Amino acid sequence: MKEKPSMGETIRALRAERRWTQDKLAEQLHVTPQTVSKWETDQSLPDISQVPALAKVFDVSTDTLFGLEGEENRLVPVDFDYFDPDPDKAYRIWEERAEELSSGVPETVDGERAVYDFTGLGYRLCCPESSHYHAARAEKVLADTLRFAREHEKMMKDSRVPVRGAFEHLLCELLALAGDRDGAIRLAADSPLSPLQLAMPMEARVFFLTGDRHTEEGILKSCVEQAVGYFIDSAVALMLNYLDTDRPEKALECAGTAMNFIKLILGRDSGLPGFFHERDRGNVMHLAAVACVMLGREEEALEWLGRMTESSAELYERRKRAVKTALVDMDGLNIVASNDEYMRYRRRLLLQALDDPRLGKLKETDEWRRLREKAEKTADG
Repeated sequence: MKEKPSMGETIRALRAERRWTQDKLAEQLHVTPQTVSKWETDQSLPDISQVPALAKVFDVSTDTLFGLEGEENRLVPVDFDYFDPDPDKAYRIWEERAEELSSGVPETVDGERAVYDFTGLGYRLCCPESSHYHAARAEKVLADTLRFAREHEKMMKDSRVPVRGAFEHLLCELLALAGDRDGAIRLAADSPLSPLQLAMPMEARVFFLTGDRHTEEGILKSCVEQAVGYFIDSAVALMLNYLDTDRPEKALECAGTAMNFIKLILGRDSGLPGFFHERDRGNVMHLAAVACVMLGREEEALEWLGRMTESSAELYERRKRAVKTALVDMDGLNIVASNDEYMRYRRRLLLQALDDPRLGKLKETDEWRRLREKAEKTADG
């Protein structure tokens, strides 16, 4: 039986699930971020008078914080390194969790998290675009993960943790990968908008009317971030469609529109941090380069690759000056990772983009070699 998590580990997991920084949690509890950090690393424990406040902020019982609630059915979160692109290791973790869940999933918050984690890990193993794609096991993983997700679909519709929308997104993808296009479309059509997304602009208005402009600004920035992410994701998907249907000129038009939108919304005067959606911005530049190669415009393709490489270098320089740990939102999964760890992962993505076979003879040029050498040095060591 696995050892139950410490209170510090529980606090860290609950904070990460809500996409909160240590600063945000500290502000709600009227303590310093350093105090929260000490709790999460088990260097100290919250004062007994602070435990009820912690439980209220996280909307859990005090027993949950102490690891006492439902201890016999407690499910420890999947111990999976999203930054380690090792399909065999990911498959072993998936197998272990499948065995653990085969005896049943408790209808508790822990159970709901376990369903989401397991479905997400299975999706990574069977999706060809994932860095954890396991070609030899993909068919089995897809069938078993899809069956498991369908069995717990009703449970997740009434989920008490904020993962319902993300779970339904994963289920749609699994249905599509399995060839059930109609089922995926029906699920997507029936899935309501996240109540949180609908409520946030209304909440911002309330804080405006009550004079709390600082909180209003934070909520509105979050709303804009979500909107930007939705737009860029759509642009990347549209570009892939254009490239796959041999319409590279349309892909380039889409890239230009996307980059202008990013500049408008995330420019210096926008008030939003420039690191939002860096990964998706890189995807736009990468696909634009592929489109240029298809059109025989190699110099323009190299310009796009240069911008992509420079963007990663700038991101790394910003993160070197940032705090040592950061909450990273990747593909809908919340991960607490060090800056260096995250940037090594980003470097792998950058190198994969530069090594794309669709770039053809472009990879024989001196300029491409220079860009690849620069990418190798990004976050090196």
